[in-house]
Amino acid sequence: MNLIFKRFFIIALAVICAASEGIAQDRLPCIDNSFTILMHVFLDKEGVSPFDEADINNTIAALNTIFEPICASFNVCEYVYHPNWNYQVHNSDSDWVDIQVLYNRDNVINVYFVTDIDMPENVGGYAFGSITTAIGGGILVLDPGVLIHEMGHYFGLRHTFAGNGIENVDGSNCTTAGDLICDTPADPFVKDDAQTDYHNNCIFDNVAKTDANGEYYSPYINNVMSYYNGCSPEEFTHGQYQRMADTYLANRTTW
Repeated sequence: MNLIFKRFFIIALAVICAASEGIAQDRLPCIDNSFTILMHVFLDKEGVSPFDEADINNTIAALNTIFEPICASFNVCEYVYHPNWNYQVHNSDSDWVDIQVLYNRDNVINVYFVTDIDMPENVGGYAFGSITTAIGGGILVLDPGVLIHEMGHYFGLRHTFAGNGIENVDGSNCTTAGDLICDTPADPFVKDDAQTDYHNNCIFDNVAKTDANGEYYSPYINNVMSYYNGCSPEEFTHGQYQRMADTYLANRTTW
């Protein structure tokens, strides 16, 4: 082996080792847990469920796939059908405490399906509490498709547009603004704005908004925690996975 080739080999080997070390350092933590979900469905006045178990089960399968990188999975222990149509139209101010007292079980993720939500306004669901406690809290949704987004909240994630554009495009304030995760690009979305103000067939095309430095946004439009409807496949970033795993592992004694 001549001297030049030997030096090149040593340098190349060092680069490979450094890259390998970087991969090892960036490896996601493994939660290594299967979480039990109790599905609560409120029946209508005729005692009929507006939801199909098959559709919900398909969502659980998708949930398991998207949480696989942090070794988290979910299983439905039971469907409980409540013949109390008064809670089908949900008002968080008056109903949430009541349904927890009446129906919540400990040491499971309680998921409630309703047909309409008066409060909070203009949402498809919400998460109350988090995976950090096994007693109290839960998730309430209008549609099975909303469950993955709300589970992200339940594991400690914020919306990508938190603050409505206060995060700088260059990421200079990514630890203190937006969703506080630096690998999710700044997102200028404002809740209740029209989707057409931001994207055309899931291609971001809003050139009217710029950040505090005058730079144009380029958000991750397929992100699970965004509000860009119908853009798939929905995904989490590495940083979001890290945040969810850290949220659980810091309090894993509760499960």
